[in-house]
Amino acid sequence: MLKPDDNPFLSVSHHDNSKPQLFFRLDVPSGQDLGIQPGESARLVKDASRPTFLGCCWDSDGDDEESARARCESRIRLPGCGQVRLTWTLRLDYSFSAESFLPVDKKHYGADVQVDRKARTIWWPLPAGRSVNGLSDLLGFEDHTLYEFVQRWFWDKNANRPLPFHLSDDTGVSYDEAAWMIACHSKDEAAMDWVSIPDELLRDPIRNGSTDPSDGHNPWNEGQKAAIVAHLEHELARLTTLFQQEFAPPTVDHVLA
Repeated sequence: MLKPDDNPFLSVSHHDNSKPQLFFRLDVPSGQDLGIQPGESARLVKDASRPTFLGCCWDSDGDDEESARARCESRIRLPGCGQVRLTWTLRLDYSFSAESFLPVDKKHYGADVQVDRKARTIWWPLPAGRSVNGLSDLLGFEDHTLYEFVQRWFWDKNANRPLPFHLSDDTGVSYDEAAWMIACHSKDEAAMDWVSIPDELLRDPIRNGSTDPSDGHNPWNEGQKAAIVAHLEHELARLTTLFQQEFAPPTVDHVLA
């Protein structure tokens, strides 16, 4: 049981693999109590200044039809310690995985949390190995992933001057310990190569220990984006030269030979 001066502590668990839902239990000192009552609902939120945290905002706004909305199930006062225990359930759309909230290969997680009483928001750190980028669809920034950033950059370049290659869709994405990569193909699909972004450019704290380098892309880190763009300029020059040489028409000397 918590002491009155302890930090609020949150437990997260997932019990049934057939249902994409999570169960939360929060023990909070009465001085940090948000006054959340059974039946109240919350939405998942992110904060660029807390790149490794996820939040539940207990506001009166929001759409109950959202793909991820939490609902408070119970509220009890723990005897003898001046604490309040809250429980709530987060039900997800079946297209999302509850595992993205939990440590790899675990069904339970616990952490100290930060309580913002003014915004009625509870913030907790994602477990190591999990990134908010893995929740981009739930948090509304799916158009700002590394894949989308690179695709838009090349589309803009192609709009100014047609390129001798095009990038694959997201099925052409790969990575290893050294780099994140996306396949690119010649116009007739006869040849391919890779746009590669080195791992060292993808180490923003937002990655939070994830093995996927793209989770280290922070849409709000302007310095990182500038470094990635500088690297893409080199990749563009390299790939343009490669594909132009690959499909250059034969010279007169080649024809005579």
